[in-house]
Amino acid sequence: MKKMIAKVLAAVALLTGCAQPPRVGDSKVLALPESRIEQLIVVYRDLKLRTASSYRFGSTLGPSNAPADTGFDEFGKVLVGEVEAVFAGRQVAVQKVLLLLESQPLPLDAAVPILVLAPVGGRIHSSTMSTAATYTFTAQLLDPVRRQVLWQGKVDTNTWIGQDFVMKNFEKTTYDAVLARKFLQVIATKLSEDGLIR
Repeated sequence: MKKMIAKVLAAVALLTGCAQPPRVGDSKVLALPESRIEQLIVVYRDLKLRTASSYRFGSTLGPSNAPADTGFDEFGKVLVGEVEAVFAGRQVAVQKVLLLLESQPLPLDAAVPILVLAPVGGRIHSSTMSTAATYTFTAQLLDPVRRQVLWQGKVDTNTWIGQDFVMKNFEKTTYDAVLARKFLQVIATKLSEDGLIR
């Protein structure tokens, strides 16, 4: 019995570690503004990606091992609804939040910096037990007045939806409002650490 409990606890520890919070990597300050930014426009580029996929437990994709919906296709719409609250916590007033398609131009006639967020790649791994989705986003802070890129970075995200033979669906993380807030918070924190916002 003790061995069985130990195995279940080990499985829970392993599987709950599958979904990590968003993290910023490869970030750098390219130019500093004259003072810390107090106003901002945020743009999410709603790009359709070709996503690498892999499947296990069967050579054909059927209902038993089809990837679970992680909510990625709606992430942009969810994210724009969280922007103002996150940046208000950093004393940054968001003038405008835009959800733009790839073909739509950026508002480069603006008088305040623009934070542009866009997905650039992803991978989905699906089995009969779980679906794991990872996506990488770029983040760029632009100064449209000086025509400069002030800061840039990459944000790695992942979600996990799984079933266990003992506890069905005991973990489910998706591209929802909770993840959107965490995503924006790690960006705002990094911008603050790099001296661009409070």
